[in-house]
Amino acid sequence: PFFYKPVGNQNESVEKFVDHNNQIELQKKEAGGQNGQLIAGIKKDIILSHQLSDLSNKVIIYGWHQLDGKPIQPVYAGHVDWYVDYSHGIRLISQLVKVDGKEIPISRILSDPILFKLISDEEEPVLQTRYLEKNSQQ
Repeated sequence: PFFYKPVGNQNESVEKFVDHNNQIELQKKEAGGQNGQLIAGIKKDIILSHQLSDLSNKVIIYGWHQLDGKPIQPVYAGHVDWYVDYSHGIRLISQLVKVDGKEIPISRILSDPILFKLISDEEEPVLQTRYLEKNSQQ
């Protein structure tokens, strides 16, 4: 991960996002990486968590892994849902997952009291399996 020391609100600026993206592209090139490869650890992922049910106005982040695989950012639910900075990223995933050869909606797996353990290391299933739009919360 490439870190910028916080200075005022600069870490929220478009310029900082562009700078960080350029740094990631440089690191990818130096490592021999190519577009289309799965790359992880370069951003704090915005994640789905069982905590979402109780924290509808929060965004939950995790990740930004060091080379040894340890996260710099443990699961954290302290940011309001409108907060953003260069270190946060969105990882788009398929809505369907194959389990024993059958395609199952990931929302069903995450909310199932047994199956959620296939893709989560949390202690409870995820009951709210997506971030809600502001208008849909009312």
